Amino acid sequence: LTSLSDMDDFQWDDDPEEGPVSGGLLWPDAALNSVLNLFRAEDPPAKRPRHIPDVIDEDEEAGGGGGKLDQGPSTAPPSSLSTAKCRFCKGGEDMEQCGTLVPHNTGRGQTYVHSLCLSCSSRTSEETDRDVIRRVGALKCKECQHRGASIGCNVESCRQVYHYLCSQKRGDWDSHQLHFYCNAHYPTEHARISKELKDLVGFPHDSPVVYCRENVWDDISDDDLLVLRSDHHLSWQIAWEHAPFVPMCLVKEIFAGHWAYSDSLGAINQHHFNYQDKLPQYECVAREDIAEGEFIGEYTGYIRTQNSNTEANASQNSSQKEFNPYITEFYFKNNVRGPLRNLRGLCIDSCKYGNETRFINSVTRTTPPHIRPNATMDTVWCRGRIRVIISSTRDIHRGE
Repeated sequence: LTSLSDMDDFQWDDDPEEGPVSGGLLWPDAALNSVLNLFRAEDPPAKRPRHIPDVIDEDEEAGGGGGKLDQGPSTAPPSSLSTAKCRFCKGGEDMEQCGTLVPHNTGRGQTYVHSLCLSCSSRTSEETDRDVIRRVGALKCKECQHRGASIGCNVESCRQVYHYLCSQKRGDWDSHQLHFYCNAHYPTEHARISKELKDLVGFPHDSPVVYCRENVWDDISDDDLLVLRSDHHLSWQIAWEHAPFVPMCLVKEIFAGHWAYSDSLGAINQHHFNYQDKLPQYECVAREDIAEGEFIGEYTGYIRTQNSNTEANASQNSSQKEFNPYITEFYFKNNVRGPLRNLRGLCIDSCKYGNETRFINSVTRTTPPHIRPNATMDTVWCRGRIRVIISSTRDIHRGE
């Protein structure tokens, strides 16, 4: 797998017989239109914990059974979308963090639900959207204590249930299987799943790099995280909210003579990790056939600003930072204003934290001309965070 870098001062010449070259580091929105249709179809839903009750009858939910449920706003059809409230989070059309407010027919009337509140809800394989909507009114969120919670921890013995937005504060998602875990269970489950995936992709066990399936946000303040969550709709398109991130790469070691082998990269790695000997170098190959426009993986690492001095780059001085080959910047639109503009230097540093995608080699000016890029990187908003995803720009055969 190869991607194109140094776009500012490097361009391919179009082959008159082959047409324009596709691929490379094409930042949004150029490449998103061709790849965002992936996983738009029916995706396997997240597993529902056993403690979530079955479908609740509308009469029982209204209090006919003698219960005293906190109903919140009425679910009667509003006169217009501008006055409608989500049945789950009770937010309106202006709460864009939860997606689009969509009308749904429950079989006994119409109600409104945000697209992400519904698509990320825990459910069984037999449950339809209508089933989920009808039973959710009885569940109280552990974070805000209001009814309408729909996302439960995937540990069956755990009884924590949250609204979509509250779940971003009190837990995290396993991007591989798309299961939600509360803060109490996420570290253990994430470590277990990461170990399984590390073996699956052939990530070198003797590597000093900390294998991570999710980005490490420890160096980013709560205020900056709030800005990203509030203003994500200004810069990034929502993608893959309810689809699993299945790794498509396999890591293989390369040696001198391989087109991507670099003596300078070996020296850089030697400096970063204080090794006397140069570290091995690797490439990524496709684990199976990958179709054009298909998701390949998420680029992960330590999130920081370009001028920060964190654990991820503490051994670097200002002149050496520019030569870190594992830094990828997030894409921001040029017209963003306010606090979001101050975060334009946000980047992913995969020098000491990362997954198999850090071994995807770049196509540069010095790359042999017969090597053409077959993957592209895009910044998207997904599951409460901005992420850099890698997708294919043409069909890629297994082993390529």
